[in-house]
Parts: sequence; C-alpha cells; structure tokens
Amino acid sequence: MPRVSQKEAQKTRERIITSAFKILCEEGVEGITFAKVASLAGIGKSGINAHFKKKDDLLMDCKPLVGQKFVEYLDFSNIENYYKSFKLAVDTVDEFRHLTIYSQHFSGYEGTLALKNIFSKEPEGKVNAILYMAAGYAATKYQERDYYEKQSKQPVV
Repeated sequence: MPRVSQKEAQKTRERIITSAFKILCEEGVEGITFAKVASLAGIGKSGINAHFKKKDDLLMDCKPLVGQKFVEYLDFSNIENYYKSFKLAVDTVDEFRHLTIYSQHFSGYEGTLALKNIFSKEPEGKVNAILYMAAGYAATKYQERDYYEKQSKQPVV
C-alpha cells in the first residue's frame, strides 16, 4: 500500500476528528467507537489506528471543537448571564448535554480555571459559587433525565 503525503495524512486526521466530534455532539462519549468514526470519515478502522492509539487520544483532539461549540450557547458578558445561559442550554439542548459530560471528563479543572479567568474582574467568591451551582444544576438535571428515560423504558406492571 503506497504511503500518503503528509498533507493527505493531515486531511484524514482532520476528517477523523470532525467525525468524532459530530458523534460526540449527537450521541455523547459513549457513542464514539472507532468503527463509527471510520464509517463517518469514509476510511477503514485501521486508518484511525494510524492516527490515534486510544479513544481518549482522539477525544483529547476534540477539545478545541468543544470549546468553540460552548461559545455558541453561553453568554460570557458576566457571571449571572453565564449561569442563565448555561441553565437554558442544559434544559433545552441535547448537544450541550453531551458536551458538558465530555468536558467533565476531559477538561476538568482546566475548564474551571479558564472560566475563572474570563470572570476575573468579578468577586471570586461569587464566581466560585455560581460555577458550583452550574455544575450542580447540570449534574442534577442529567441524573433526573437519565432516571426518567430509564423509567419510561421499563415495562408497566
């Protein structure tokens, strides 16, 4: 099999990342498999293995796309507006749900520090309290949603 140019390899890598990100937005982290990504990217599974050894490596390369997507949903003008926009996105946008679950696993404290930096001109205690409220709100809503989804799938006795 002939070797491809670096330019072609980079294009393939970008297609893989874009495909993984699309699946992440639609199905969440658990929906991403190398087989699904390969199919969406139009390559063989071995093509993914040439670029990424593990799913986590691929997911780490999705981080910049996740950050760009968050900006679409959130209002960063001040911490109160951030919280309102965060709650609205949690309540109404499945894609946002998948991305926040992803970000908990792959951004963690790094994401929190970035938000604290954005709101650095506001009182630190207030920023911390609202960020904790946002995290708690999301966790509670997602658990509630998962609970009711499971309940509706169970047979009625």
